[in-house]
Amino acid sequence: MKLAFASIALVALLGCRDQIAPDLTIGLDEVAGQSEPVRFTRRALANSFPGFEIAAEHYPVPHQMGREVFELRTGETVAFWADVGQEEIYTFSVFTNTPLVTGPHGLQVGLTKFGDVDAQVLGECGIGWNELSKHLVCLNGTFRTLFLSLDRTVVIGEPEMMPQDPNGLVLSEMRKYFRRPVQ
Repeated sequence: MKLAFASIALVALLGCRDQIAPDLTIGLDEVAGQSEPVRFTRRALANSFPGFEIAAEHYPVPHQMGREVFELRTGETVAFWADVGQEEIYTFSVFTNTPLVTGPHGLQVGLTKFGDVDAQVLGECGIGWNELSKHLVCLNGTFRTLFLSLDRTVVIGEPEMMPQDPNGLVLSEMRKYFRRPVQ
């Protein structure tokens, strides 16, 4: 009798979990409600990000191809990617490049222009280096935003130069870095 009750309770719990609507937000302090470091495993990510399907994949950007990441999916759409630092066991960062996810003050990838964003959200900004050389990179603590020229082929300029037309840059990525847990 106890085993049957436990089985029913487990099925009910798992069934409810599948019905949880995923939290499609990213902010200065958290991603989808999660602010603490998460182990870089499918199970840990599933427990920390309810409502998402977790799938192992490879890094979606050319300069990092071959590195494993986990996709946090809602239906057919990848809402977030979780990556891991070298020789780490915890998730290093979670990032998004879809307009389905809302950032601080309503930021949305592909829709928000640099000139429309409050400086308090952006933090410090500068032209990126190497693989980010075509981006304006803004870092506010552990929250990073990338802005790309609307003409995705134009190099913005030298690293010490800021773009002339801030409305010619559109948000291309939002990323939250997680701190390592204190042992």
